[in-house]
Amino acid sequence: MSAANQSGNGEHILCEMYGASTENMTFRNQMYLFDRLAVFGVNHRSVHGIFYSLEGRRKRGYAPHINYYQPYWDKYENVYMHCARTAQFTRFGSPCADVLVLHPLETAYTILNEKLPDRIDDTEIDRFDSWFYRLMSNLKSAHIDFELGDFATVRDMGEITDDGFFKVSKMTYKTVVLPRIDVLNWQNNIDTDTDTWTSSYNILPLGFDGAEIVLCY
Repeated sequence: MSAANQSGNGEHILCEMYGASTENMTFRNQMYLFDRLAVFGVNHRSVHGIFYSLEGRRKRGYAPHINYYQPYWDKYENVYMHCARTAQFTRFGSPCADVLVLHPLETAYTILNEKLPDRIDDTEIDRFDSWFYRLMSNLKSAHIDFELGDFATVRDMGEITDDGFFKVSKMTYKTVVLPRIDVLNWQNNIDTDTDTWTSSYNILPLGFDGAEIVLCY
């Protein structure tokens, strides 16, 4: 959703859903999951899965088989009409998140690279992943609308506005959250002559005046 809003393409956001939720998934649960995703901007469903038939292993799959062979098929209109109305409602508005959380993907890479190729113990990367998940969960629990930003997008589309806020293409943010970031921007470049990789660090110019920077460690 963040990338779609930042690029100005948030009118149509598609998300695959219901995978591995089993045949026991009710109409209520399907509508609830779509509503939950719609809160964050999703307005189109890609149902997982729809099979042409139930022959062979398809019948034993974990995804709910939503198609003509289901006994509830004649009543499935209740689900897709609910989702269609919700999607139409969400498309009337515009994204208004004013908090940007920089995604520490490059830092996660550095943690993993220390363990490759063996990767016997993933304790550190699991702890890092859990910490970042809690950060996003806490923001959502506090009803703070936020978006994620990756360094490649910030590098190519980011700028400081005249009034001192941080802008990424179509979105402007008043607060930038910096989680644990060991690497601000990691670039890999391939030398076509020698077929070797070279790496370089780019430090982003964080010269804010009006925007607030929040460090989270």
